[in-house]
Amino acid sequence: GTAQDARPRIIMSAEEASSSGLDQESAKQSLRRAGSFSRQKKNRAGADGKAEQDYSEDALSNPRSLQVIESPEDELNDVVAKEAVDLFDKGAYDEAGEKWWALAEHARANGNKAQECTALHNVGTALVMMHELAEAVTCYNKALQVALDAEDRAAQVELYECLAWVYRELGHAPHAIECLNSLMMLHEEADNAAGQVLATCGLGSIHDATGNYPEAAAYYERALELAREAGDEKAVARVLGDLGTSYVQVGSYEQGVDCYEQALAMAQAEGDRDREMRTFGNLAIAANLRERDEEAVGYFEKTIELAAELGEPATETRARADLALVLRALGRLAPAVESLVKAVELAKGQSDIVAMGEHLTQLGVTHLKFSKDAAAAEPFLAQALEAWRECAGLLRAQLCETRVSAQQRNSDNLETAEFFDARIDAHVLLQLALTEQGKTDAALVVAEEAHAIATRELLALGGRDHRAVGTLLGAGEECRTPVDAPLGVAEIRAVAAEAGCPLLMLTLAGDNEVLAWVVPPAAGADVSFCKLDLEPALAAAGCTSIVHAVSRLHEAIGISAGVHVCRGSPRGGGGEEEAAEGPAPPSAEELAEAATTARGVLGALHAGLLEPLAGALAGAAELVVMPSGVLALVPFCALAPASDPSRPLIATTAVSMAPSAAALRCMRARERAREVEGGLPAALVVGNASTLGTLGLKALTGAEEEAAAIADMLRGASDKLALDVQVLTGADARARTVLEALVVRPPALLHFAVHAQPKCLALAPVGGGEEVESDDDDGLLHKDQVHMTWLASHPVVALVGSHSGGGDLCEDGVLGLPRAFVSAGARVVLSSMWAVPDEMAKQIMVGWYRESLSGSAPSLAVALQRSICAAAQRADGSWEDPVHWAGYTLTGNAASF
Repeated sequence: GTAQDARPRIIMSAEEASSSGLDQESAKQSLRRAGSFSRQKKNRAGADGKAEQDYSEDALSNPRSLQVIESPEDELNDVVAKEAVDLFDKGAYDEAGEKWWALAEHARANGNKAQECTALHNVGTALVMMHELAEAVTCYNKALQVALDAEDRAAQVELYECLAWVYRELGHAPHAIECLNSLMMLHEEADNAAGQVLATCGLGSIHDATGNYPEAAAYYERALELAREAGDEKAVARVLGDLGTSYVQVGSYEQGVDCYEQALAMAQAEGDRDREMRTFGNLAIAANLRERDEEAVGYFEKTIELAAELGEPATETRARADLALVLRALGRLAPAVESLVKAVELAKGQSDIVAMGEHLTQLGVTHLKFSKDAAAAEPFLAQALEAWRECAGLLRAQLCETRVSAQQRNSDNLETAEFFDARIDAHVLLQLALTEQGKTDAALVVAEEAHAIATRELLALGGRDHRAVGTLLGAGEECRTPVDAPLGVAEIRAVAAEAGCPLLMLTLAGDNEVLAWVVPPAAGADVSFCKLDLEPALAAAGCTSIVHAVSRLHEAIGISAGVHVCRGSPRGGGGEEEAAEGPAPPSAEELAEAATTARGVLGALHAGLLEPLAGALAGAAELVVMPSGVLALVPFCALAPASDPSRPLIATTAVSMAPSAAALRCMRARERAREVEGGLPAALVVGNASTLGTLGLKALTGAEEEAAAIADMLRGASDKLALDVQVLTGADARARTVLEALVVRPPALLHFAVHAQPKCLALAPVGGGEEVESDDDDGLLHKDQVHMTWLASHPVVALVGSHSGGGDLCEDGVLGLPRAFVSAGARVVLSSMWAVPDEMAKQIMVGWYRESLSGSAPSLAVALQRSICAAAQRADGSWEDPVHWAGYTLTGNAASF
């Protein structure tokens, strides 16, 4: 039958989901498990019916046990230690940690190394339970140093085990391996065979978590030898399971299944039902990967039976969800849906909010993609979004707790970005389900919510010091602020009206599929929706997907940049006499091929993204694009018809970007400071910094001239702007000086004409010369440093360096410098998505300021458009190579200086 034959009941309504009575601590733990490095590196179950995360035990144990502190000679210490244990058992980890810290300080003052080590160990464990893993590393390392000084081998073993686990969860594989090697040495010295087996398995686990499966298999093979030599049958059975998983991961299915079957026989002979359950699960996955789906069904059913018998709801939940994927691949949709519904109910019973969201999403996939029933998919996907909203609230609270603890005003929130990067499918699928039913306005609301979730969180908390954040925590309601208010269609239209131009909302819905909404600024005009299929246009340009097209475009631009002196390139980018110092410049043939590729891709993207929207965008002098995923790397201003490359979008329309409508509304509400303590707000112009000699970066004549020209124009407009203009060039353009300015007297305008790379600007170190004078100062200004600041002046920021808009790409956007400055309070950020040739950058930037300060341009976006057209369009109507002008991007409130 089909899913329509037996539609399941709704698991819970939206109202029930938002107040579902889930145990908050259990929900937090499920969130933490989902965010751990070891889980992220495992393959997730997908729509293809493959379930690849194994059922094996973890070779490294989460440090949860406490070390006993007994002080019979000191009754007060004994009482405090027992109070700490009681607090820990009640889940009051922070208070317990404070007591153990006091015990550690007392022990250190009295020279009691054993007690100091134990107390610090327990502080580390309390921090692990609070998910403060970086702080836990610090405590465990302090305890380890004490244990090393005291030559306490037993304590060293325990601490190396804890550190290995924490380092792995943080993704610091080299440190974890170092700890396990030290642990192995201790076990070898003590002739502890069991310990050697566990340490070797731990090394296998680290390599498994980092995707180095052949190396993991080699360690598990060694562990198996050690276990057999020691005659430890239980260890042999366990290692066989790990080794089997490694074999399966490298595609050696026969060897993997053989290991699993040996482990199963041993588990059944010993009556080890837990290991039997896990082994059946692993056999099921191996059968599924070998496309023996009926065999996989049988193994999963045995796993479920044993899990129910043993009272293991987490394993039963997982197995039911995996079984559903296999049944779905077999076309047995009704039992697949039934299995997923049961998995959701089990996850709810455990307050496992992450599993609930994932399994509800799979229910939506089943109905939408397999049963072709959008109406049936909609409620399940809506419930999945409710689960993700609850997760967002927990992540928000976690971020607030961290800021309060560290007394931070601002910080990044990579955990939120990474979490939703892996789980954006529910939002996209719900948009598809709604649009297929003609509910395009409702889908627009979902698209807005899905855009830049993590960035919206940073904007919501921006500028609140740790005391204000603490007040939010105390008030509950998931630390909500006015920025968090969801935007409906009316509110999104209001943002367009305030911006005075259309908003183009884009959702990447497949390899070649985009959902597009054009929200007009006029009150009476309709919101336009179009489902864009880019496959024909991209195929004509030799591209298989949007990602492939964008990749080819950026590669072509990179080749074109090779003959220019760029702001970020090593020496050798512009002259024969310097060619030996850098990579050889591209040949004439390579340049011609790159130009052809760039024109073809830009034409294909124009045909797929803009031509179907021509009617809705007709006459728009300005446009704000709100992209998702890889679309953030598309230079919309340069998209031009393949048949007429002389008509790029920028010729008629000024383009800016925004993370979302909510983000744009927030940034438009930011007003630059008109006065600061001590006088006028500053305009800080930085140009041609004397970078560290070992970086091998060329001096930038154009950048220095640009800085001087811009400073002169700003001084000439002092009556209008009321800014105290400061210029830093050469050795004076120190990263430390800039950071101090950001913190002490935040400028109202920041302009950097310097070398750059994704996520950092290359400024001058303290010495400003060839050597670093301080261990912590290399002259680089990183995005993480910007994230730690708060710019109450809400400046305009210009990052005129190569790849200054680059960074790690995720569904939230590009995690780079522009996002850092936006979260730190900037109104608008100008950056470049690729290399910046020095001389043309000077022309464009000087023109941009001239147009902006003249008062003739209605916005910064239009001023940039005019400057680019003046500098890049030739007299015959043709355009300079896109490397010179197409990479510039304005993000945020592009209204005015």
